Amino acid sequence: MHESFKTQLEKLSPKEEVLNLVKIIANDTWDKKIKEINVVTKNISSNLEKNQKSTDSYLERISKATNEDLITVYEDKIKSLASDKTDLLKQKRNIEENNKDFGTALDLILKNIKNPCKTWSEGELEDRKNVFNLTYSSPIIYSWESGFETAQISPVFKLIETISNSNSEYVEMAGIEPASVIRF
Repeated sequence: MHESFKTQLEKLSPKEEVLNLVKIIANDTWDKKIKEINVVTKNISSNLEKNQKSTDSYLERISKATNEDLITVYEDKIKSLASDKTDLLKQKRNIEENNKDFGTALDLILKNIKNPCKTWSEGELEDRKNVFNLTYSSPIIYSWESGFETAQISPVFKLIETISNSNSEYVEMAGIEPASVIRF
């Protein structure tokens, strides 16, 4: 069964030029995402500034107020602004923490899909899990009579298959030969 599985993985090994194109597409998509993230981050920073100005304004009003009811209203507003500020800072920190390691993650993915059979054969348990999860989108079924049933390949390999079988503008932009020449 293990040898049969390795044979399945060998069939999925993409050519180097296809992986290069996948990397170009992933980086292009990431660059667009970063632009969107930068807009969101600027909006958060702008909201943080507005929040601070409002807080300062209410603090100044409290110092001049003599009516206890009005002071209580201002204090409640300041508490609400402080809560909003905490939420904005969490959002900003979350964006910053989750968007640092794209290059490292992409390189790991490409390493694992470059030769999934080799990674499976030579890798540790974690490497094997990564290969399986990058290769298949659902559990695969094995029959003792007929071997492995048709398995759902992952979106990553569907993308690779699409690139390999199309004359997309990305292929032309990357200077890679048309799909009639690129095959698994």
